[in-house]
Amino acid sequence: MRIYKFVLIWIVVFGLIATVLATGFYLVERNLLLHTLADSLNRSLYRLEIDIAHGLESGRLNEVQQLLDETPAINKTIAVVSVSIDGHVIDVSSSRSLKGKVVGEQYHSISSLDKNIFKNYAKYRSDFYFFEGTHKHDAALLAHIDEEYVFGRLNQVATYYAVLIFFVIGFGSVVAFLLMRRLLILPLDNVIKHARDASTVGDAYLISEFSELDNTLCDSFDRLRHQQEGLQSALNDALYLDRILRTVADINQLLISSQNIDELLTLSSARLAEHTGYKLCWIGLADEDCIKVKAFSSDAKGDLAIGMIMARLTEHADDAVSRAFLQGTPTVIDHLETRAITDPWQLVTVYGKCGSFIALPLIPRIHEQPVGVLGLYTQNSNGFAHKEIEMLEELAGDIGFAIRAFTQRKQLEYHLTRDSLTELPNRTSLVDQLAINSSVTLAIINIDRFSDINDVYGSHVGDCLLVNYGRWLLHQIEAHDGISLYKMSGDEYVLSFTGWNNLDACCEFLENLILLSAKESFVVNDIEVLLTITIGVAEASERVLAHASSAIKQAKLMHQRLQVYSNASTIKDQESNISWYKRIKAAIDDSRIVPYFQPI
Repeated sequence: MRIYKFVLIWIVVFGLIATVLATGFYLVERNLLLHTLADSLNRSLYRLEIDIAHGLESGRLNEVQQLLDETPAINKTIAVVSVSIDGHVIDVSSSRSLKGKVVGEQYHSISSLDKNIFKNYAKYRSDFYFFEGTHKHDAALLAHIDEEYVFGRLNQVATYYAVLIFFVIGFGSVVAFLLMRRLLILPLDNVIKHARDASTVGDAYLISEFSELDNTLCDSFDRLRHQQEGLQSALNDALYLDRILRTVADINQLLISSQNIDELLTLSSARLAEHTGYKLCWIGLADEDCIKVKAFSSDAKGDLAIGMIMARLTEHADDAVSRAFLQGTPTVIDHLETRAITDPWQLVTVYGKCGSFIALPLIPRIHEQPVGVLGLYTQNSNGFAHKEIEMLEELAGDIGFAIRAFTQRKQLEYHLTRDSLTELPNRTSLVDQLAINSSVTLAIINIDRFSDINDVYGSHVGDCLLVNYGRWLLHQIEAHDGISLYKMSGDEYVLSFTGWNNLDACCEFLENLILLSAKESFVVNDIEVLLTITIGVAEASERVLAHASSAIKQAKLMHQRLQVYSNASTIKDQESNISWYKRIKAAIDDSRIVPYFQPI
């Protein structure tokens, strides 16, 4: 808001406040005048009422008429005064035209004069009585207030107050405006003009603060001129870094969305090379004692290739890539056009017109060894800015962290789905496969008396036997399509038959496996161990694994080498178990159990 408007607004506010105060004074004065008039009228009419009563008692109507004629002349607030002897018809009046008129209901009691006068009521009535001999008569005194005189005077008072107050307000406002214009507006206008013109010379004003402000602004403009060039240079650098930051943000998004390491490295190197200041980017991972290229951006000259060795990680290696990897710090090489080509990473600079190169170690975490190196080429021969190197170093760390995360996730998935002893797919892997396709025939293989082998030869021999037998099973099924081997807990293995729709063919294969297992001898630590196995088989169903487990239990109970799951027999056994459970529980509750003892 401009100061002119500000001053005018305050003047208007001041005027409104003064107007409200003037109105309040007017109302107070008007009420005082009306109270004074009411008191004066009451006294005048009371005395007139007494005089009229005396005149009527003596029968002198002429005297009464004279009193009525004199009253308006003496008291200017009364316009007309009349008397009604019977209270209904006017008998005597100062206005001859009212004589003989009927008294209406528009008259108000004179006792309420002090209240009704505020309502601008002009007609009042006072009832009195007089005696004619001994006879009492009721009469009425009627008075008309001179409205023009009474309320016109009030208007004169109001006009006087209004003119006086508005004159004071107007004069005060003009004086205030001139003072504020001289003391505030003109100095501020000059300060604003100096600020707009970027002046370096200030003026002196009556208010010393304005002088200090003007001089301070002029000094500031002088300093700002010197800072402008520096700010413009900083802006250019900030815009350049902002483009790099956007590139880094895009690559960080790729770290989240990529499905594997190859996709991550390929997309990251391509996106980094899209930056306007960069020419080429490659990413190499440590492989034994060298850095091999795993991904790179588009290379029109064909100097780069997947698997290309960029550096040898020897003890005395001194090239940029090896230094960055071994020391764990970025390495920058400037003015590539003046350097002799001695290292593999320089081959791409021959035709690429690259000015500088930076090698960034891919460090997954602080104090960890790098997993590779990111090589980046730029057109600028003066290298990379300090902030630029910091952002690129952080990006390289993020890529290294992502590579380590992918590697650890792959290792974790392997350990979760593989048996730690035999490295065969475990129960988790089997359950996942059944969730995808349950239309398979399962056979659970259990090694007989395996606990005895552990007790006699020790758990180490037992573990080696499990590994050897797993390898032997793999050898037995490798010639058959559709058979997969899984290692369950303990001494159990599972064979999954996919596409084997003939149960008899599965049973024939398993019976042959039982015979071959019995004939095979397994040697562990010069100990020859012979194995026999028991197999439970279940056809494809939604609960094929549970059915196969039931079949192996049934085979153990019936001392059979091979047992096929039968739903009817299993239900019959379960019903028998439930029945016996109820009978035994009832016998215990009824104390019908009789123990017998025989000494050994």
